[in-house]
Amino acid sequence: MTSEPRTVAVVVCTRNRLAELERCLSSLDSLDPAPDEVIVVNSAGDETARKIAAQHAAKYVYAPVPGLSHARNVGAASARSDLIAYLDDDAVADRRWIARLVAPFYDDRVMVVTGRIDPLDLPNAIGDRYLEIAFQRAFVGCVDRETLGWFWLANTGHIGVGGNMMLRREAFQHWPGFDTRLGRGALIAGSEEHCAFFQLIDRGYRCIHVPEAVVSHPGV
Repeated sequence: MTSEPRTVAVVVCTRNRLAELERCLSSLDSLDPAPDEVIVVNSAGDETARKIAAQHAAKYVYAPVPGLSHARNVGAASARSDLIAYLDDDAVADRRWIARLVAPFYDDRVMVVTGRIDPLDLPNAIGDRYLEIAFQRAFVGCVDRETLGWFWLANTGHIGVGGNMMLRREAFQHWPGFDTRLGRGALIAGSEEHCAFFQLIDRGYRCIHVPEAVVSHPGV
């Protein structure tokens, strides 16, 4: 059985990065196709983020509990679309980012799609090398429970990273969401997306990496 999801929400989690948020949302204004929803989840009390969201016709949600995993879960709970894409607040999306992330979801077993992260305005080769090491590792195109070494691939970052990923909203009906003990702002400041990929694959779903779905991110 296959399905054709029709609607997309983009969730941008932010905290005290107003200039970066403005740049990020400006890139979303140029997406082709445009998302059906843009949701800004703010973990800081600065009302300026609300004003920036309003200028870009984005829904604004205040999430006073700190932590990226908590903010991502709040964003998902606020979405009404079939698919939920996550973008870092200091990243910039390629114009065709959404179209390329959506494409693999014709397969009902696909629960997560990740994309590529390129350097954003890096001044020297050091920054390029940072991103190569941090993000451009040997990603595997398709991982499920039949993939040799899937446990290792999911838990060591070879499926993708959280700054460029899309999930079915229904994933949150079968899985408890991002582990709030992990990720930026938590005791272990990372790997929340890898834990999520592992948990979803373990439930019988499939993760796809699409290098053509590009966002740009600062190297430092």
